[in-house]
Amino acid sequence: MVTVTLTNQKGGVGKSTTAYALATGLNNKGYRVLMVDMDAQSNLSYTAGVDLYNLESSMYDVFKGTATIHQAIQTVKIGLDIAVGGLKMTAADMEFTQIGREYLLKKALEQVNANYDYCIIDTP
Repeated sequence: MVTVTLTNQKGGVGKSTTAYALATGLNNKGYRVLMVDMDAQSNLSYTAGVDLYNLESSMYDVFKGTATIHQAIQTVKIGLDIAVGGLKMTAADMEFTQIGREYLLKKALEQVNANYDYCIIDTP
């Protein structure tokens, strides 16, 4: 799985829009794509049509260990899925302070590595 991360320290520069356009473009070319929304504002999830008010699991729950990444993934259309961020991600920086926290996402993505050709990560 090829992983592409979109990041910029300034907000409002089009990271979520670019992530969605890149993911849907790759999907339109026939690739299996996983979008990962790491932003508490959840713009990528909203753009993908996720009902953010009725989430059962999100990446926050995955990091906390109360859900698997499979439970946080929702299908947008055939071959295009999203691992939802959600509003709970606002607490992530304060809550996940343990040694090795920088590997939480990597470990979660290893579980679905074989299911996708591309992973597009939208950062806060």
